[in-house]
Amino acid sequence: QFIATALDLDPSHSLSLAMDGLVAAYVQKDLSLAGQRYDAALRVNPNESLAWLFRSAWHAYREEGEQAVEAALKAQSLSPLDPMRYYYDNFTSTALLSHGDLDGAIGYGRRSLRANRMHGPALRILAIAHALAGDMTEARDLVQQMLSLEPSFTVSAFRQRYPGQRPEQVERFASALRAAGLQD
Repeated sequence: QFIATALDLDPSHSLSLAMDGLVAAYVQKDLSLAGQRYDAALRVNPNESLAWLFRSAWHAYREEGEQAVEAALKAQSLSPLDPMRYYYDNFTSTALLSHGDLDGAIGYGRRSLRANRMHGPALRILAIAHALAGDMTEARDLVQQMLSLEPSFTVSAFRQRYPGQRPEQVERFASALRAAGLQD
């Protein structure tokens, strides 16, 4: 019923729909509902940068790398001076990782960390990208930084939290974190 009324809302309500989609994807792991929320948000306001940003992660979780990158770059273009730029850069890193662009994922991940060294999700994505690129020294260092923020984080915790539902992707990322020194 929420989506049915979305088209009657003014553009400022697109943020509520985008946030609801984020909760559906990340907390409830309901990618179908998340996609519906992002579609509704973008129908209400096609220029809602967070809807595009969260949609990029939704595509990444579904291993739709090209669409993930397109959505992330669209979000970046809609909010070029955002005070939470590190957040946009982290999602762009995630999108590039899902597309197999490890250099791009590392570049945006580093940029995210330069702006906010305490952002755990950026450390995770960057550790995965470095491990997949074969740079185990850097991947191990990033895992140690991540553990300094969240000492009880494990590969099992990653599996529980990560909204991606493609077993191959989840295992590839979990294996990369394990190889970088994260405990099971």
